[in-house]
Amino acid sequence: MVNNIHQHGATPANTTLERLLFIVVLGITGFFSGSRVGINPDAVEGRSIGDLLRTLSGTFTGVFGVLVGIAFVLGGLEEARTLSSRLTASLTIIVLGLLGPGWISHQLRMYQRNHSH
Repeated sequence: MVNNIHQHGATPANTTLERLLFIVVLGITGFFSGSRVGINPDAVEGRSIGDLLRTLSGTFTGVFGVLVGIAFVLGGLEEARTLSSRLTASLTIIVLGLLGPGWISHQLRMYQRNHSH
């Protein structure tokens, strides 16, 4: 899917069903990830999911900055703008696809943990 988007640019390279399936797979992955994080919240030494997301966000911002900088040096401003836009859109889709179900799963696990006593 990523290669098709890269090769075809703004034209829809995948069907609606393929894009929906991609989001569903991300959602399922996020749901299971959230439930695994929610099993033992003390395992990350008191760090919340919000703290984890802020750390990841900073990491991705740094990595994306390096990639866009390299694209600027090698391909010019338009190449850097295109890459930046694609990275931003891709990250938004992936984070929302994973984060929403992951947060719901985590909250369900925390609710079960707090109300099982």
